[in-house]
Amino acid sequence: MALVIRIKDLLQDMAFPLGVALSRVPYSWRPAIGKAYSMRKAEAKTFDAMSLAKQKQLILERVRGTIAHASSEIPFYRDIYAQAGFRIGDLKSFDDIQRIPIITKEQLKETDLEARSSRCPGRYMTNTGGSTGSPLHFYITPEHIPAEWAHMHTIWESAGYRQSALLLTFKGRNLRDRCLAYDGLRHQYSVNVYMDMAKVAPALLDLLKRRRVQYLHGYPSALYEFAHFCEEHCRELRDRLRETLKGALLSSEFPVSEHRAVIERVFSIPTLSWYGHSERAILAWEKREPFVYEPFQTYGYCEAVEDKQTGRWRLIGTSYFNHASPFIRYDTGDDIEPVEFESGVLRSFRIREGRVGDFVVDRHGVRIPLTALVFGRHHELFNLAKFLQVRQEERGRITVLVTPKNGLPEGFDFTKWFDASGLAMDIAFQVLESPILTPAGKVALKVSSLQGTADSPQVRGDVYETSVLFNAKARTWNQKYQPGGALASRVNAFSEHLVRSLAPNDKILDLGCGTGAIAVELVARGFRIAACDVAEQMIEVGKQIYSECPIEWFLLPSDWKRLPFESNTFGGIVASSVLEYVSDVNMVLAECQRALKPGGLLLATVPDSHKLIRRLENFLRPAAILAVRMSILDRIPILLSYTTYLKCSRNRMPLDEWFAIGKQAGFEVVEEIRSRASKTALIFLVFRKTDSNS
Repeated sequence: MALVIRIKDLLQDMAFPLGVALSRVPYSWRPAIGKAYSMRKAEAKTFDAMSLAKQKQLILERVRGTIAHASSEIPFYRDIYAQAGFRIGDLKSFDDIQRIPIITKEQLKETDLEARSSRCPGRYMTNTGGSTGSPLHFYITPEHIPAEWAHMHTIWESAGYRQSALLLTFKGRNLRDRCLAYDGLRHQYSVNVYMDMAKVAPALLDLLKRRRVQYLHGYPSALYEFAHFCEEHCRELRDRLRETLKGALLSSEFPVSEHRAVIERVFSIPTLSWYGHSERAILAWEKREPFVYEPFQTYGYCEAVEDKQTGRWRLIGTSYFNHASPFIRYDTGDDIEPVEFESGVLRSFRIREGRVGDFVVDRHGVRIPLTALVFGRHHELFNLAKFLQVRQEERGRITVLVTPKNGLPEGFDFTKWFDASGLAMDIAFQVLESPILTPAGKVALKVSSLQGTADSPQVRGDVYETSVLFNAKARTWNQKYQPGGALASRVNAFSEHLVRSLAPNDKILDLGCGTGAIAVELVARGFRIAACDVAEQMIEVGKQIYSECPIEWFLLPSDWKRLPFESNTFGGIVASSVLEYVSDVNMVLAECQRALKPGGLLLATVPDSHKLIRRLENFLRPAAILAVRMSILDRIPILLSYTTYLKCSRNRMPLDEWFAIGKQAGFEVVEEIRSRASKTALIFLVFRKTDSNS
C-alpha cells in the first residue's frame, strides 16, 4: 500500500488531459486500492439494509479487532486498559463497548508519539489542530485511503456527483503567485484563496470558457466570500457558473446558515455538508436533511456519550482502518445534540459547537479564511506547539500566539517554522505560557486581545451571539444608511444634534459603529472620530468602504469591560441602537460616563416600549429564545436572523427606567424624542455627563 502514496504524489501535478483520462477510470479498477475501495463502498451502501443485530455485530467485530491490535502492540493502550482493569476478553457483546475507557486529546498529547503508535508498513505522519489550534501528531496507514474515498464518494454521489465531474476547490493550498492550479489526482482546480479575487476572476473566466465546472468544493467561509464577490463585482462569473454548477460540497467547517444561504442563492445550487476530522474516526453526513448528520458506522464507530455533570453530549469515535495510531473511544471534544438512537446505536446528531469559518484580513483588504491559513498549510510549528492561536488588531498584520510544548531557545526563528509565503501580511510571533481561554474555559483559534478572552465561534455568550448576528449582516449593512435606506434618518439625527451642541473639531466616539456610516458623516461635519464595535466583520467592511476617511477603528473584545480610552476623552458618544443589545447596560453607561469630558453628551437610540410593534416583540421574545436553539431554523435564514435578533435585543425598558439608569451612571437627561431618529419604533435619548462626576 506504500505504492498508493507514491502514486498520489506523482499524479497530483499531472496535465489536464491525463487527469480527465484518470477521472474516467473507476476507483474500483485502480491499482492498489480498487479491491478495498469496492468492499468498503458496498458496506457503506448496504449497512442500512442489515438487521440491527448484524449491524451491532459488525461494529463489535471492528472495535474488537482494533482493540486486539492496540492491546498487544501499543504501550499507551496497554497501560490505560491495565489501569482501568479492562481486558479484551470483556468484549463479549455490543453493550460491552461501553466498558472501554474513553481517551482524550490531552492524554494523547502527553504521551510520546511512538508510545501510542505501532510500526505498520508504509505509515506516514500527519496532524490535526481540531477547531482550537491544539496540534496532535499521529500516523496514518495507506490502508485507510480506499475506505476514505469509498465513504466520501457515497456522500458526494447523493448530490449527483460522478468521479469524472470537475471541481473548483476553495481550500488552503498555497499556490504562491498562481491564481489556479490543476490537481489531476482529484480532478479539480484549486483557487488561490490568499489572492485578491479581482485578480483571480480573469483566470476563472478564461477557465470557464474551456472547462465545465460542475461542483464548488471547500470551506464554507471561502465559498461565501467567493459568492459575495461574484454577486457584487463579477456577475459574468456568477452567470457562467450558474450554467454548469450542480452543487457545492462544504467541508472542514460547520456551515453557518447565513453563509450557506448566500452560496445557494447566488449560484442557484443546493449545498451538502458532512462532519469529519483528521483523526479519521468519524464521518457523518446530511443524508436526509440539512444540519442533521448521520454517521457511517462502517467508517468508524460513532457514539454520543452524555456528561452526567453538565448534561451535555460528547461525540466519541473509534477508528477501524488505521492501526498505526488508532483512536479508540476518542473524545473529539465536540458537543452534539443526539437526534436519534436505535437500541444504543447512534443514528443521527446535530452539532452544537464546531469550527465556524473566521477570517483575517491582509494589507490589501483580502479576507483570508483562518481555516486555510492555519490548517490548509503545512506549518512545521505544529511540531513544537502545544497550542497555536491568532490575533489581529489591524489590517495586514497578525500575531501568532504560540504555547510551546517545551521551552524554546532565546532568539528562536519562528519564520522558518511557519509558512508565510504568498501572504500580503506581516506576521509577528509571541510565546505564551498558557493559551487564552474563552469565558467557557475553552481554547479558541481566534483571539481578540491578550487581556481579554478568546473570540471564538464556540463561545455562546450573549455578546458573542450579538457579534455573530451583525457579522452576518456586515456585507449589506451600509446600504441601510444610504438615502432611502431603513436607517438613513439616523445619520442626520445624530450629526445635526452634535453640530448644534459641540465645538468644531471635538472628538466623538461611535460606540457600536457597524460599518461606519454615521462616523464618516461626523468626519464630514468636522469632528474627530473613533469608532468601535464587537463585530469584527463590520469593522473590516467599514475600513474597506471608508479607507480614505480619517477614522480611528477599534475592535472590542466580545467580553469587554473597559473601553480602550482614557477618562475625559470625548465631547460626545453616539450609541445607535446599541444599548438594547449589551449584557450589562449599567457597566456600559458607566464606561461612557468615564470616557466623556465633563458636560459631554451621550446620544443613543433605544426601543420605544410603548409602540405596538415593540409590545408584540416583547411578547414573542421568550418564544424566540427557545426557538433559536432549534436546528430547524438553520434552514430558514430569515427566520433564524429575526429570532436571534429578538433574543439578543434584551434591554427594552420603559423610558423612566432608562432615565433612572442614566442618572445612576452620572448623567442628566437633556431630552428624549420619540420616533424621529429612524423609521423604526425608537426613542432618541440625549444624556449629559454631570460636572460632579467628572
